[in-house]
Amino acid sequence: MKLVTDAFQHDGLTFVARGWTGEAPARTTLFIHHGLGEHGGRYETFARRLEGLPLDVWTYDARGHGESGGKRGHAMGLRQLASDLHHLLPRLRERSGAERVIVMGHSMGAATVATWATDAELPGPPDWVRAIVLSAAPVNVPRTLEVRVKEVLARVLARVRPSFTMGSGLSAEGISSDPSEVRRYESDPLVHDRISAALGLSVLRDAPRVVERAGRIRLPTVMWHGTEDPIAAIAGSRDLFRSLGADDKLLHEFAGYRHECHHETPERVTAMFELVRDWLEPHLA
Repeated sequence: MKLVTDAFQHDGLTFVARGWTGEAPARTTLFIHHGLGEHGGRYETFARRLEGLPLDVWTYDARGHGESGGKRGHAMGLRQLASDLHHLLPRLRERSGAERVIVMGHSMGAATVATWATDAELPGPPDWVRAIVLSAAPVNVPRTLEVRVKEVLARVLARVRPSFTMGSGLSAEGISSDPSEVRRYESDPLVHDRISAALGLSVLRDAPRVVERAGRIRLPTVMWHGTEDPIAAIAGSRDLFRSLGADDKLLHEFAGYRHECHHETPERVTAMFELVRDWLEPHLA
């Protein structure tokens, strides 16, 4: 796979996109929406783990993240991120030359994809979107004292200073049990720990609401979640999975894995991708 980059203008911002492609355009593109504080470049290893399958992998840095424009960590909420997805996904599909797209989101990205697929005020997936992938959906965020205090603060600031940012409180050790992956995350200059009042409140308030609307998701859906995820409790993914309207649905629970199953120890990542590839192959036919 070779790395290609591009940039798209939308809503007054520049969105930087990356693709990992084969020599010839693939019929299917897997689009990945990254999580809070990170960026699309962190999915290169993910893409290369899928080498040999008849697909390309594309991602873009969300507003306020990575190399894209916007104040670090700020969006007006999941609905704005989902609106960005609605406008940019067709352009990425055109850029990739794919006939169809599988849409994946990790963490905040999973909440964004689920919002896009279920919110009645958004157009939702077009007919060339063939499946949905949700990794570590933050439907159930543990309400620690710090989270509860920040939620109260965010409720006030979201009304008067929605773009005010604060520390996200995400623990780097929570993403993986592999110390080398934690160090890589901490040393990445494009990773940040900021979240705005508006976005923080939306993740805490709106992400759980996708469970109530999940019956609208009828596309084939695969989900996965680590049982030892301290950032987003696996109970949320279980609730979301039970509520999905899709007949073709699957939830993988990875025992002992933390928040980023795809950045766990090498042995665990290999085991995970065996299951991911097993699910993808028939859905690419």
